[in-house]
Amino acid sequence: MQRSLQVLLIVLLSGLLLGCGEASKQVSPAMFSVGPNNYTEAQFTNYLERAAPEINQVVQSNNISPELIRQQIFDSLIQEEVFLNEARQSGAGIDADSTEFIQRVMLQNTGQENPTFKDLTEFAQANNFDSYEDLRTYINRVIALDNYAQTVNIEGVPQQVHVRHILISVQGTDSPAANEEARKTAENVVQQLRNGASFAELASQYSEDPGSAVQGGDLGWADPAGYVDGFKQAVQTLPLNQVSDPVETQFGWHIIEVLGRQTFQSWRDMQQSDAGQAYINQVINAYKQNGTLKIYISPETVPLPASITAKPSQ
Repeated sequence: MQRSLQVLLIVLLSGLLLGCGEASKQVSPAMFSVGPNNYTEAQFTNYLERAAPEINQVVQSNNISPELIRQQIFDSLIQEEVFLNEARQSGAGIDADSTEFIQRVMLQNTGQENPTFKDLTEFAQANNFDSYEDLRTYINRVIALDNYAQTVNIEGVPQQVHVRHILISVQGTDSPAANEEARKTAENVVQQLRNGASFAELASQYSEDPGSAVQGGDLGWADPAGYVDGFKQAVQTLPLNQVSDPVETQFGWHIIEVLGRQTFQSWRDMQQSDAGQAYINQVINAYKQNGTLKIYISPETVPLPASITAKPSQ
């Protein structure tokens, strides 16, 4: 029950903004703090009021109590603030690509080619944010959490790999001469790549894997266990962003480049994983022990807003 409820609430809970909205400006006691940052009772109540329609939907659809959701919301807020602090300390925050992403998403979703600041503000308010800057802050938080999650490696938990390759095929022939010719072609491609040629262009020119050739050889993210022997060993051991020597499999000769390795693709992915949740709990317990996380008020003492309905009767 705990796990399923947590998954149900992930979208609902993601991205609560510290310091946004009028309620955050009210004098109110702190419920918890992470380092120098306080989260107040007024902010918590304000969020519950804003999220009331979504909370009611979860309550009615899953026959659970709003009090349990209130506790889960509080726990998830602490998780977000702790790991935003971790992201800041590790440098896994907003990079140039993330900033471009924010700008692109914001502009696309206004429905206008050149939206004014007024247009952006109206879009933000239509999506339950007080201002355009609040919405940008929310997106920044989500990206920072995702960036951090992608850096987490947990011993014993398999990593996914982001790979691109060029296949010089030997399918349809058992000829040693044809295999040798394919190997020589693969070696020639490797040399071109190491001399600075474009991987995507050479994949389009040489690769006989039709699915990835049109994508510049990109195979996307995958579990290495799903690859054939030889290829699997290569992607598990090859240093990042280094072109391999030709690798032979039953399909032919591959030129491989590993673009990334990660255990989790996103903050949500980490929350939904048993290993990820155990890691989250471990970090939070460490924050409590060293005093970086302090909890002052239990969520049980914060009244539910009138807009949140009770659990349906049995």
